[in-house]
Amino acid sequence: QTAPPPNAPTASPIAPAPTDGGDDENPCANVCGGDKVMTKPDGIFAYEDNPPVSCSILQVVALGGALITQEECSFLPGLIEEICGCELPDRQVGCSVCGNGKVVTLPNNVFEYVGYPAATCAVLQTAGYNGLVPQSECGFLPALIEDTCGCDNGRL
Repeated sequence: QTAPPPNAPTASPIAPAPTDGGDDENPCANVCGGDKVMTKPDGIFAYEDNPPVSCSILQVVALGGALITQEECSFLPGLIEEICGCELPDRQVGCSVCGNGKVVTLPNNVFEYVGYPAATCAVLQTAGYNGLVPQSECGFLPALIEDTCGCDNGRL
């Protein structure tokens, strides 16, 4: 079996990407800030003159790295915490696609597998954290993505 497409719909909490923002390639990896996860992805956030957007779309836009600046990322968690249900997790949600105790270190690399759409390693890792990758597949997926996604020891 192979992993489900990383863009499949879910009501699971949205876990942060392996970085907490701040690198030049992806200035806002987690709109909730730090290690917090989003528990209300269907919440609607409206700010000033911008159109309302669901919390899950806000996170996807942030992972894209182009539309949310580092400055905006620094104050965004305080604005969305209640609306998007940003909380520290009691436990890890889903699994790390790199394997237990490992994280993706090359989030912008693209992983391709026959029969599934190509996805960045960051999207694949987030899908794993959110439980979109079945536990039965979490065991063999690290061997498939290790070189492409740069799996290494790290924290969630």
